[in-house]
Amino acid sequence: MFIVESDNQEPCETNNFIDDWTRSVAYNLNDSKIQERCDSFLVEDWYRVVSGAGELMPTECPVEGFQCGTMNPVWLSTEGVLEGEDTYPAVGKTVSRLGFVANYENCVSKKYPIKIKNCGQYYVYYLKPVQGCPSAYCFGTERPCPAGQSSETGFTPGCGSFPNVTVSPKVSVQMHQETERGKVHVTPKFECSADDATEEYRYDVKYYINNVQIDKATHRNVLYDDLEKASMLQTHWEDVFKPNMFVKCSMQVRADGYTSPGPQTFSTEFFAGIKVKNIEKGFIVDEGKKIKIPIEFTLPVGCIYPLNSPAEQFFREKSCFVDLYNAIPKYQKDDCASKDLQFLTQKCKVRISNSNWNKQHYVEIRGEVDQKVNIRNRLTFLRLWSDASHASTITNLGIWNNVHLPDIKVLINDTEEAILTSSCYSHNDPHMRTFDGTTWELQDNFDEPSAGEYIMYKHERLPQQINAYFRECNPGYPALCNCGVAVRSANSLFVANFCETKYKGEKRVNRYVASWMCDDQNLVVTESGNTYKVQLPSGTLVEFSHRNVVYGNEKFYGIQNIDIQPSQFDFNHTTGLCGRFNGYNGDDFIEQHTFINHPNDIWRFAKSWKIEQKDSLFEGKLPDIKYFLQEYCTCNTPATKLEPPSYTCLKSSQMNKCRQTQTAKSVYHASCITSNYRSKRDVSEIDYTDEKPPMYPIIIEPEEEHVRKAKKRLGWKNGLTDEIAKDKCQRAFAQTISYSACSKYVPSVNSTDYVEECV
Repeated sequence: MFIVESDNQEPCETNNFIDDWTRSVAYNLNDSKIQERCDSFLVEDWYRVVSGAGELMPTECPVEGFQCGTMNPVWLSTEGVLEGEDTYPAVGKTVSRLGFVANYENCVSKKYPIKIKNCGQYYVYYLKPVQGCPSAYCFGTERPCPAGQSSETGFTPGCGSFPNVTVSPKVSVQMHQETERGKVHVTPKFECSADDATEEYRYDVKYYINNVQIDKATHRNVLYDDLEKASMLQTHWEDVFKPNMFVKCSMQVRADGYTSPGPQTFSTEFFAGIKVKNIEKGFIVDEGKKIKIPIEFTLPVGCIYPLNSPAEQFFREKSCFVDLYNAIPKYQKDDCASKDLQFLTQKCKVRISNSNWNKQHYVEIRGEVDQKVNIRNRLTFLRLWSDASHASTITNLGIWNNVHLPDIKVLINDTEEAILTSSCYSHNDPHMRTFDGTTWELQDNFDEPSAGEYIMYKHERLPQQINAYFRECNPGYPALCNCGVAVRSANSLFVANFCETKYKGEKRVNRYVASWMCDDQNLVVTESGNTYKVQLPSGTLVEFSHRNVVYGNEKFYGIQNIDIQPSQFDFNHTTGLCGRFNGYNGDDFIEQHTFINHPNDIWRFAKSWKIEQKDSLFEGKLPDIKYFLQEYCTCNTPATKLEPPSYTCLKSSQMNKCRQTQTAKSVYHASCITSNYRSKRDVSEIDYTDEKPPMYPIIIEPEEEHVRKAKKRLGWKNGLTDEIAKDKCQRAFAQTISYSACSKYVPSVNSTDYVEECV
C-alpha cells in the first residue's frame, strides 16, 4: 500500500454516482433476464456509490462469476495490504488497491488498479474502464426486501412486515441554545417535522447532507411529542461539512404489530449557507451607476456569550460575526489600482453577525467609468469568501472559515457611445486623423515627399503594431499615398503590399496579401471583396481596401484608406501617428524617442515615426518585443489582524484570444517568421510557386538631383486660397440632404473632418 496525493479536484466532491443495487454480489445473473452489465464505457474518474445494497466492494471472490449483474465481476483484492492494515483506508486517507476479475474458471483472470478514499461518512473509488465484455465492478452485498416486506433501508437484512403508512416530512433550521460553564452556546439546529404526523405512530428520523446520511443524527422510535428533539446539531456534521450544503430529512412510520418501519419518505432539500439571489443569471450595472447585490444567510451565525450578561447584545454584534471579503479580476501590471467595479462597502467586506444574520444584506457596487471604446460590454466576476485568518475567534464559528461562493457574473454596460467615432486614419493623399480627433496633413509638413514605412499604431504594453507604407502619389507633386499595411501581434504578422519598388534599376511591383500566424495570439482576418478587416487580440481593428487609385494624371494600384478602431485595451497606451488615445487631443504629436509633444512642429513628430528599412515589417523580420500579461487580483492575508486582506496580482492571459482565424483564399499563408529569419536578400533568392506570390523587398533608391528639383509644390489656381476653398466646401456640404439627416440623428459626427478631406 502507498498513500497517494489527492487530485486538483477533491475526490470527495465528485458528482459521479453509482446507484444500482444489481451490482450487489447478492444479485445472480442466472436469476434474471436482463442483459449482462459491462463497464468498458465507464469514464475514468472518481465515483461514489449510493446504492441501498451497500457501498463497499466485496473482498471475497464471487466464485464462478455470474454475479453483480455480469458474467465477469470485479471484486476488491487484499493483495498488497500490509499486515495490521485494513483493506479500506482511514478517514481522510487514500490508498491504492487491485480489483480482480472473476470468471467461471478462476478468481484472477485480470487485474485493474483502483484508488479508494475515506471521506468520513462514505468512500469514493477511482475506477478505470474494463477491457473486454461482459465485466463490471461489484458494490454491496444486500438485495431489496421481498414483496410485502420492508426494513429501515428497504434492503436486507431485517426485512419484515411494515405499516403501509407515510408522512410528508419537511426540514427547517432553528437556533439551538445550551448553557455550559456559565456561558450560553448558540448554534444552528435542523429539525424534521410533518404536518400529517399523529400521536398514533412512532417515527424513525434521519438526516442527509449532500445525500450523505449523517449517522450521528439518526433517531429511531421517536414519539410524536418528541419529534422536536430528534434534531441534527452542528456537532453532528461540523467535522466533515461546511456551510453551502444541501440538507434533507426522512421519516418512516413505526406501529405496533409490525417488525419493520414503513416506506421512507424524504423532505425537499434545504440550502444551508450563503445565498446570492439571481446568481445563475448574474447582474448588470451601467458605468457610473450603483446596484445592490442581495445576500441572504440561510444558516444561523452562532455565538458564545456570558450567561445573564448585560453585554449580551454587544457580544452578539461585535464578537460573533462572519466577514465576507471580495476579489475581482484586473488588467494591469504594477498595481491593482484600476477597477472594473468599485465597492461601496467598507474595507471590501460585508459583516454578518449573530444578531442580524436573518436580515437582508447587500454588496453595493458601482460600475467603473473606463473612458474606453468597448467593442462589447465588459464581463467581470465578483468573488465572496471568508478568511480564516480574519474570522471571529468564537470556536463554534469555525464552520464558516474558508467558505467560498461561486463567482458572481457582473456585466458592465458601456455608456461611452460618444467616443465610438474615435478612429485613426490615413486617407489619401494622405489626410491624417489621430484617435482623439486631430486632423493633419502629412504632405504639408515636408519640404519634399518622404515616402517610406511609418508606425501608425503601437501599443505600449502589448505586442501589437500597425505600420503603413506611403509611396509618392505622382512624381511631379509632393503628396503621398497608401500602398501597404502591416499588422503585428506578438509573433504573428499580416501584410498587404501593393507598393512599387526599384531594385537594381528595375521597377518591381508587389501585389500580395500574406499572413504568418505563429502563436496563440492569432489575428482574425476577414475579407469582403477587396476590403480586409484585421482584428488584434485586444479588439483593435484595422480596415482597408485595395483598388485602383487615381491622383492627377497618375493611376496606380494601391490602398485608398486605412482606418484603425481602438479598443478598451488601447486607452492611454497608444503611440505612433495615431497619437495617444486618451480623450485629450493636446498630446497627439508626441515624438517617438524624446516623448515631447510637438503640436507646432508636426514634421518633426511624423519623421520620428518613420522607421529604417532594417526594422521594416514588410521585410518579414520581427524584432524582439516585450509586453505585459493580464493579472488577476485575489486577497491575501495581511501582516496583522488590524488590516483587511491585501491584494496580490497573479499573472494570466492578458486578454481574450481569438481562437478562430477566418481568412479567404486570396491570403497567402506563409511559414512563421522569427527575428533571425533572414537578412536582406536579393530578388534572385525569392522562390516562385503557383501558391506563393512574388514578394519584393521595398527599396527606395536615391533620385538624381535634377529630378528632385523638378518637383514642384501644389498651389491654388483661379484665385482660390485655403480659406476660400474651405468656405466653399463647408457651404456645399451643409446644403446636402445627408448632412441634414446626419446632423439630426448623429450629432457626434464632426463635419470639419470631411471638409478637410475635400480641401
